[in-house]
Amino acid sequence: SRSFDSITLFLRQWAFDWTGKGEPERVLGYVADGYFFGTLGVRAEAGRLYGPSDDRPGAPRVAVLSDGFWRRRFGADPRIVGTTLTFSDHPVTVIGVGFWDFNHGQTGVAPNAIELHAVTFFCSGLNC
Repeated sequence: SRSFDSITLFLRQWAFDWTGKGEPERVLGYVADGYFFGTLGVRAEAGRLYGPSDDRPGAPRVAVLSDGFWRRRFGADPRIVGTTLTFSDHPVTVIGVGFWDFNHGQTGVAPNAIELHAVTFFCSGLNC
């Protein structure tokens, strides 16, 4: 008999407008449930990845940045963890950065331009 250790939900991909230092930028992101990173066995480059406790009603809006976005826009500064960034006029606390070889559920593949990893309750009250 075979069974799954874990399953996860990938909800959807969409574009956010990031405003911060420098010019505003359209950033591709996605929403997945709190089991996403754990199910895929991904680790953080900086900070932590979101988990089930981040994916519940009333939880603060948190996100994980891609390694590429972190390096390109923030110079790989680990102090980005814990700061608040604005995506599409909504403040989000950065809790971590995905490991450099993680590309949207695949490791060791060409980048696919996903820059923001958000948990499902990120969209609570938004039109995502």
